[in-house]
Amino acid sequence: MTVLPAPLGARAVVVGGTAWHVVAADVDPEWVAHQVAPDPIGAPLGARFLAALADEVGAEPGSLDVVLVASPRSDVPARDMSLTEMSASGTSHPGSAGPGRTDGTSACGLPPTPPVC
Repeated sequence: MTVLPAPLGARAVVVGGTAWHVVAADVDPEWVAHQVAPDPIGAPLGARFLAALADEVGAEPGSLDVVLVASPRSDVPARDMSLTEMSASGTSHPGSAGPGRTDGTSACGLPPTPPVC
């Protein structure tokens, strides 16, 4: 777990991946460690921690902005991969809403791997 100052223009940002998390907020790192101590792998992206962090920085918790998922690809070096907007059905359809979505957003995946929903 890494705790950094809040980025310019944001009160707090939490980013996580497989067994790593970054909390970027103007909070004491010891406070973060105490809050996630019961479950340091799952807690940083969990509702209880995010609500406590929002209270600590005086913000309302929002929703996830993006979830990126890809299968390992040994035939393409990581630097050559690019993001492609995908519909929820897994077909490339930039700018369209997936099934049941009314906000004009769609899932993103790395081609040719469809997103995991």
